[in-house]
Amino acid sequence: MIFAPARLFKEIEVIIDHAEEVGAPVVLITDALGPALGDRVAVTLLATLSASGATRETLGSLAVVDALALAVASQLGERALETSELLTRLRGHFLPPNSPQYGRDE
Repeated sequence: MIFAPARLFKEIEVIIDHAEEVGAPVVLITDALGPALGDRVAVTLLATLSASGATRETLGSLAVVDALALAVASQLGERALETSELLTRLRGHFLPPNSPQYGRDE
């Protein structure tokens, strides 16, 4: 499950690349990236930021993401914890190369 409202960050591509490597389907929750990522994800859920676009409010979208994440985690049990730890390791690749935590898989 990836929440990517409007901008395609490197982190999003890294996570989708990893999901493809391990054969995991991706649920994309976005306001604008459906066309850019639609062929790389299993499902795209449109989550508009606001009716007018003026406030850029993400509260509703975040509530949906949290509810989905909790529902999936409750079904996966220990595997959800292992996946959370993997995500933390992958985040180490987003740090500057001179950071002591860069690329760490520990």
